[in-house]
Amino acid sequence: DMLLGRVLLGIGQSCVVPAMASIIADCFTDRNRSRAFGIYLFSYNCALVVAGKYGGRLADTDVWHVPVGAAVLDVAGWRMAHFVFGAVGMGVWLILLLVLREPARTDQAQEMQAGPNEMGVWRSVGCVLAVPSFRLFAVTFALGGMVVSMIQFWLPRYYYEVFHLTRDWDLEDAGSFATLWIQIGTVSGLFVGGWLADWWSARTVHGRVAVQIIGWLVVAPSILVIGTSHAIPLLAVAMLAAGLGVGLYQSNTWTATFEVVDPATRATAVGLLNLGSGVLVHSWFDPVIGWLNETILVSRSSNSLGMLLACMSVPATIAAALLAFAMVVTLPRDFQGANRPRNLAQMIRVLNNLRRNDR
Repeated sequence: DMLLGRVLLGIGQSCVVPAMASIIADCFTDRNRSRAFGIYLFSYNCALVVAGKYGGRLADTDVWHVPVGAAVLDVAGWRMAHFVFGAVGMGVWLILLLVLREPARTDQAQEMQAGPNEMGVWRSVGCVLAVPSFRLFAVTFALGGMVVSMIQFWLPRYYYEVFHLTRDWDLEDAGSFATLWIQIGTVSGLFVGGWLADWWSARTVHGRVAVQIIGWLVVAPSILVIGTSHAIPLLAVAMLAAGLGVGLYQSNTWTATFEVVDPATRATAVGLLNLGSGVLVHSWFDPVIGWLNETILVSRSSNSLGMLLACMSVPATIAAALLAFAMVVTLPRDFQGANRPRNLAQMIRVLNNLRRNDR
C-alpha cells in the first residue's frame, strides 16, 4: 500500500510541475518571468520548512485520538501528518478548480492564440529534443540534481557523523545546521537571480544563462569547502554561498529553457527535464552514494561522506562549462525570445533608443 501510494504521488507530482511551470510562463512576459519563478520557488522552500516542522510535530505524537461521533478513532502520528497535509492539498485543489483558468500563451503569434494546440505528444517531444541548447540544459539539470540531492539528503547525516562526538550534536542539531544556512542562501539567490536575469536578459540573449553560470561557479568551491572543513563559521559561510549559487541557477532553469523551445512545448520541455534528471540521476544516485559510503570508502577514510560531498564540485564545474558552451555556441542560434540585442552593437543601439525615449 505504501509503495502504491508513493507511485501515485509521483504521478501526481509529475503532472503538476510541468503544467504549473507553463502556466506561470504564460502569465508573465520575458521582462519579469525569472522574478515570477523565483517567487514561486521561494514558496516551495517555505513549504519545505513548514512541512518539516509541523509534519514532524504531528508525527512525534504516537497516537492521535480523533472523535468521530460517539466513538474515538486512534490514528498513528505519522498517518495523521499524511492526513492533514492531504486535506490541505484537497482544499487547494478545490480552489484551483474554481478560480484557475488557462491563460493566453505569451510569446506566440496572436493568430495562434485562437485555435487549439494541435501539436501531438511525439511531435512536441521531437521539437524539444531537436534543440541543441535544450539538450545541454537537460544534461546540466541532471548534473545539478546530483549536487542538490547530495546537499538535501546527505548533508545532515554528514554533520551528525562529524559533530556527534566532538560537539555532542544530535540529529536535530545536525539537521538544523544543514538546513538553515542553505535555505537562507537559496532564498536570497532566488530573488537576486530573478531580478538580475530579468535585467540582464533585456540587454542580451545571454543574460539568463550567464546568471546560471555564475551560480554554478559559486557552488563548485563552496561544496568543496563543505566536504573538507570542520570549522563551524567557515561551513556556515560555505553553505550560504552554495545556497546562493543554487538559487541563482534554479530561478532561471525554466526561463532559460523557455527561450529556446517553441512556446507551445513549454510543459513538454519541463517534463523532459524532470524525466531526464530522474532517469540519469535519481534512479541510482542515492543508493550508490550510500553503498560507497558504507562499503568501499568507509574502510579507507573516516571522512568518506565528506569526500563524496567534496566530489560534487566536479558536476558543478561541468555544469558551468556546459552552460558556457551553450551560451557561446548554441544559444544564439536557438534563441526564440522577444527581439533583444544579440551583440554589443545592437546593445548600444537599444541603449541609445532608451535614452531618447526617456528624454
